[in-house]
Amino acid sequence: MAGKSRESKNVMPVLAGAALLVLLVFLLNVQVKAYRNARAALERERAACRQAQMMLADLKEAEKQAGLLAEKLAKYQKMMPGEPEQNTLIAELNACAAESGVNLQQISFGSRLAKEGYTEMPLELVLEGRYHDLLAFLEDIQRDGRRAVRLDSIKMSQGREEQTLVRADVAASVFYISKKKTS
Repeated sequence: MAGKSRESKNVMPVLAGAALLVLLVFLLNVQVKAYRNARAALERERAACRQAQMMLADLKEAEKQAGLLAEKLAKYQKMMPGEPEQNTLIAELNACAAESGVNLQQISFGSRLAKEGYTEMPLELVLEGRYHDLLAFLEDIQRDGRRAVRLDSIKMSQGREEQTLVRADVAASVFYISKKKTS
């Protein structure tokens, strides 16, 4: 009997040890699953962070481009204003002629042609000057940032005064944005 009692005394600690071992395995399994879930959540957060950083970079780039687009819009609005601005156009043509060394003898405007969203304003110029100066004038009036000008025709002939002067009859058109009529 003493052997049974001794065996039962030995069984209790073994059972307690086995129960403790099962409990530890269970807790370890729970911790491993929690660790995996935390790593998956961390990876999702990192992916979301990378995506947010890419969006931020795109927004910063768009912000940079917004300034450039605003500058371009202002330039194009100057090239095609909302009104005919004939006086401004005449002043610009006179300034270009003076800068180029060309004598702008006459400016005449033709009948305006209403198009979809804009109006075309034909004009004729009579110029006199040296050939290269006339070319410089024609380049200057079409320079980027000035009024939008389309050269339709250029007739060149001998100038009135000297053999070296050339007369140019230029048919061109400028444009402006048509204002919508309100009813």
